[in-house]
Amino acid sequence: MTVERHLQPVGSAPEGDWSTAWVDALTELELQVEQAEAMLRSESADLPAPLAWSPPELPPIPPDLIERARLVHARQLDVAARMTRRMGDLGKQSTLASRIETGTAGRARPVLLDRAC
Repeated sequence: MTVERHLQPVGSAPEGDWSTAWVDALTELELQVEQAEAMLRSESADLPAPLAWSPPELPPIPPDLIERARLVHARQLDVAARMTRRMGDLGKQSTLASRIETGTAGRARPVLLDRAC
């Protein structure tokens, strides 16, 4: 069973502004997805600080924007899945790296000397 939730318009915005508000909200979401995709492509270890987000209060989406919203949602789901896989890969790499002996753990390591020279 699917439950549809429609938010009530904020204030007394005329109906023409609703479409503009939805276009702006979808554009903002697309920009955020593009930033996340760029971050996944990057080899940099620097991560941006997380931003607080709260959903905008919008009226029901205009029919002509439904397909665009579905495409944005699909991209968000794809990025979320890729980020989850990346985090899992990083965890595995970290576990493996912690098992590699570097000789700095305080244990004496055997040293071989060539006295033939």
